[in-house]
Amino acid sequence: MTCEDCFFVDIINDKSVGRLDFDIQQIKRNYENPLFQAVARVILFGGEPTLCKDNLETIRFFRSRGTVVSMTSNALKINRETLLDLKAADLNILNLSIYEKTGQGVKRNLENIEEAFEAANAGAFDPERIEVSFHAVDVESYRRAYEFASKIGARHLLFNRTFYTETNPKDGEHSESSEFAREYLELCAKIEKENVLNLYHASQPGTPNTCSFTENAFSISPTDAMSPCCMVTPDKEKYGTIDQLKQLYDFKDAFLSKQVPDICKECHVLGVRHF
Repeated sequence: MTCEDCFFVDIINDKSVGRLDFDIQQIKRNYENPLFQAVARVILFGGEPTLCKDNLETIRFFRSRGTVVSMTSNALKINRETLLDLKAADLNILNLSIYEKTGQGVKRNLENIEEAFEAANAGAFDPERIEVSFHAVDVESYRRAYEFASKIGARHLLFNRTFYTETNPKDGEHSESSEFAREYLELCAKIEKENVLNLYHASQPGTPNTCSFTENAFSISPTDAMSPCCMVTPDKEKYGTIDQLKQLYDFKDAFLSKQVPDICKECHVLGVRHF
């Protein structure tokens, strides 16, 4: 899977960056770092967590320490047996990404998600703890995702947006049209009014120099490279490592000082371009 909307698309399947999946000993070692003292929630995502051999043990490790654990999956390996394993591991939240068609780097998975909800409703996993998420650059696709989520009885729907990078520039083939923002917000308002499910999306500009992700989170890759949030690819040279955190802290301190880094200025969370 090399999905076009993946935040790590520039390193997925790039063998030069090193090992691409965590092992439980590395998880335990990293957890001892003081950085984790304030961590209340861990999200396992990108690449596909179900392909990681230590996935279940990783979930059990964090849950045993009282940490909330979410996992984002492409749903291709999610079935009744997998759901029972995730339930036994005490996973808090399962996020299933919607792919409505097969294309470069992605496989259609609507049937997989539908089967997962059928199994969950039959007791394999709490359906209230399953969220479906979707990303596109046109409103009609978002509308179809909402209709699908409603049809299968999903309780929670997350709309993701494009984060522009050198790999995916804002004037590239996978960019949003000039009319997108208005139509998108109109659709979100309609969904919220219908109140069929809980919709999560970037809904307002807020304070231009404020970002809950950068201020309150970080990402770490299996190479121990760091990132200031879940939308920026971890990079040892730019943001340091789990054992060398000065660059990460410098990035966050600059943000807190209202000096928004260039890489953040195209992010929908800030509302700089989209709203």
